[in-house]
Parts: sequence; C-alpha cells; structure tokens
Amino acid sequence: MTIDKKVETVLQQTDMVELVGRYVKLRKTGNNYVGQCPWCKKPDFTVSPRKGFFHCFGCSASGDAFTFLMKMEGKTFREAMQQLSVEPGAG
Repeated sequence: MTIDKKVETVLQQTDMVELVGRYVKLRKTGNNYVGQCPWCKKPDFTVSPRKGFFHCFGCSASGDAFTFLMKMEGKTFREAMQQLSVEPGAG
C-alpha cells in the first residue's frame, strides 16, 4: 500500500467528531458539530464529519485529523499518523 493510500485510509476511518470531541465540547447543528475553538477560544469552531475536517471562523485554523492532532498535541505528521493508525475507531 502506498503512503498516499495509507493516509487516505486512515482519514476515512477516523471519526473526526470523536477525535475533536476529546478536546472540545461539541454540539450537533445540522450535518456539522460546533464548539469553542481550542486555540482562539471563540465559539466559531466547526467540525464536518462528512467532509472530515475542522475549521475555525475566528482564527482560520483548519485541517484534517492529522492537522488537528499536530496542532493540539504538538505532534509531527508521522506521530499523528501512528496514533490514528492504532486507535480503535480512529484509524
């Protein structure tokens, strides 16, 4: 399996709501979930489980599961990939 395919597989298998919900209290609004941004503390943080990304309209932080872990825990891409590859229900 190529690295691109492995990355795609891990992202498809990662539950963004579960992952982000470990750090941010989220509430469902339509197809998305919203909460307070963990970085700028504004209530402008959105998680789209269908699209597999997060975005803050306050500070413009955005990305996928890897980006979220890298920003929240200071992990490298490799470390985030390893974590999401082994967590049950998250990769």
